[in-house]
Amino acid sequence: MSKIVISLIFLFTTTCFCQSYDEIDERVKNYPQFKTLNDLSIRIQNNFSCDENRIRAAFSWVAHNIRYEKTLDEVFQPHKRLYYISEFVKKQQIRKLKIAKIKHVFKNKRGVCIDYSIVLNELFNQFGLKSKVIVGIFKTDIKNSQDIKESSLFKNHSWNAVFLNGKWKLIDVTMASGYYDSTENRFVRKFRDYYFFTSPIEFSKTHFPANTNWQLSNEVVNLEAFYNAPIYFPSYFINDVKLVKNTKGTFFLSDNNEFVLNFEHLPKKPMLYYQLENSSELRKVHVKKKKGKGYISKIKLDKHFKNNEFVTLFIANKAILNFKIQKKP
Repeated sequence: MSKIVISLIFLFTTTCFCQSYDEIDERVKNYPQFKTLNDLSIRIQNNFSCDENRIRAAFSWVAHNIRYEKTLDEVFQPHKRLYYISEFVKKQQIRKLKIAKIKHVFKNKRGVCIDYSIVLNELFNQFGLKSKVIVGIFKTDIKNSQDIKESSLFKNHSWNAVFLNGKWKLIDVTMASGYYDSTENRFVRKFRDYYFFTSPIEFSKTHFPANTNWQLSNEVVNLEAFYNAPIYFPSYFINDVKLVKNTKGTFFLSDNNEFVLNFEHLPKKPMLYYQLENSSELRKVHVKKKKGKGYISKIKLDKHFKNNEFVTLFIANKAILNFKIQKKP
């Protein structure tokens, strides 16, 4: 192979993979205002020559520029009826409505999860990539089997999948953009890299797609197992915490208001704390290493907790898990 060919291969490789995501994010944050989504798409394609970097640039732009918000006029906007004489005409009309919605979101820089998802999906389409908007459930509660059967479970969230290097990758740009603080009734912008190319196994602990094929895993989680488990936060995975398999999200307290947690793995010298749902006080959790493998911790609550109240576990001042506590039946 000639030196020229080797040099060209090296140049192509470095162009596509030498840039860190930090460099891409910083460059995108300094972009000017664009009149249209197409203008943004062209800019990204000119700045980045490979698909992975373009995907990251699009993700970063949407996360940093769209705000989680919707006006009352938008919420109560009447749905438009579709009249069509063929499937082709139907698809045309749906596409026309979607483009109008994308333009509205792009112009106003605000929306909810479906708005984030369709804007990101449109950018991927303009890059010539296979992509999909996934709808389903984002977990915000712990339910037992009876609750799942009796409740009317609805799809409350949407996210994206994009095809890269022969594999589907999962992205939740809404969650990456920040979070809604219900105590202050406002959106808090906080970029969270965790939701870019998240592991399907980790993703399935917080996201349940309407079509379970989009779990992208050989170990498909059913709805009952999804809701029976604790609520996981990104710091659980980032800090390499691992509960014993099949740990339930609901604990029935003993007569002296205690419950026990077993971990397969914790970081060295773990500093675990817990907080009751209606309290601002953090209390230390005593952790003991087992003789064999793993760790055990015992949490004792005072008499002032409420039935079905949440307990949040923290490590390094970051929330890692939510459990629901119930008095012994």
